[in-house]
Amino acid sequence: MRAARGGSTADTVEIQVIITYAFHYFIASFRWPLPWVDGTTPDRYFDEVVLHRVSAMNDEGSWQVNYRLFGELAVGWLVTALCLIKGIHSAGKAAIVTVLLPVVMITILFAACMGLAGAGDGLRYYLVPTWSSLLSLEVWALAAGQIIFS
Repeated sequence: MRAARGGSTADTVEIQVIITYAFHYFIASFRWPLPWVDGTTPDRYFDEVVLHRVSAMNDEGSWQVNYRLFGELAVGWLVTALCLIKGIHSAGKAAIVTVLLPVVMITILFAACMGLAGAGDGLRYYLVPTWSSLLSLEVWALAAGQIIFS
């Protein structure tokens, strides 16, 4: 069975799992303090909390379903199914959300950052060039390196 536009079903499932992880972290990011900061490394949080990973398949609890992750995966599939059921007409609405939401979020983040102490100094450092730096060969070498790796 092949998905639309030549992608395989395995690709679709893989993308849904990645979306599920992103959804999990989005929901978890509303907790204070962040669960992966309080004495837990992000890798350890992912292994132990998100995946409930065990060392071997025959360990106790290795076949238990992670219901929270399963629910998040079901939400991802539900949203995908609703978009597919509505057809191309829902793509326009989804595009409005995916285009406008980041702009709104960046505007809110910018406004919040401008209220911090030293924000004017940082903005001035960012926007006002240091013209004497253009005479340095090291700056031009670094710029050329960025062009090559971009």
